[in-house]
Amino acid sequence: MEWLEKGYQLTILDMIRDQQMRTEIYGAIQNVSNEYDLLITPTLACLPVENRTDGNTMGPTEINGEPIDPLIGWWMTYFTNFTGHPSASIAWFLFKKNVELERAVFDEKLSEVEKLLQKGADPVVGVGPLGPSIFSFASYSSDNVELAKLFLKYGMDVNARELFTEMTILHASVIEGRVNTVKFLLEQGADPTLDSWLGAPLEIAKRQSLEDPEGNFKAIIDLLTSYIEKFENNTASAS
Repeated sequence: MEWLEKGYQLTILDMIRDQQMRTEIYGAIQNVSNEYDLLITPTLACLPVENRTDGNTMGPTEINGEPIDPLIGWWMTYFTNFTGHPSASIAWFLFKKNVELERAVFDEKLSEVEKLLQKGADPVVGVGPLGPSIFSFASYSSDNVELAKLFLKYGMDVNARELFTEMTILHASVIEGRVNTVKFLLEQGADPTLDSWLGAPLEIAKRQSLEDPEGNFKAIIDLLTSYIEKFENNTASAS
């Protein structure tokens, strides 16, 4: 129950920081695939630890003379809980083209991204912790409209939704205050009314503007409001 209460107290910025940390861990694990196609590892680095009834289970403070975090440092496979890599003490990696695509997106190497897409890297396959590469990494880089254009050019649905969070590229761009990308996606038909686990894009933008009043969120709110009116008018006309 204590951990549930802590979860309820998380702010939107806390969740964004957690997601950024997961992205960093994801990149570190993917880098291992430069040399290894398969990881086989014990689940624990020590004998099992007895669970405490209050939820504060602790393990050893060191193993073989090396200091570790007693809360989680002895559990060798917990990283994959952050990244979404399928695992049962075994982590696996996607085929080479999509691993390379993930790296190119992360580094914003547009020519390399297009080359890989032309060679058959799948723009919609789940590469990162939020699904396709652009979901996972574009929102944490610069306001890179050209990157979004490439993914749409090579077959990604502008309203594609991540399976668990139900977020779209528009949600991810709003969260990070990427006003130019938001404008481009709306122009390309992104639905500004789609809900997600963090709410609809306008709801997210309003929350973000309260926490970062100096950011781009006022402009994003205006954009979303305008396109929501157009979307609703078009829907009413169609019916």
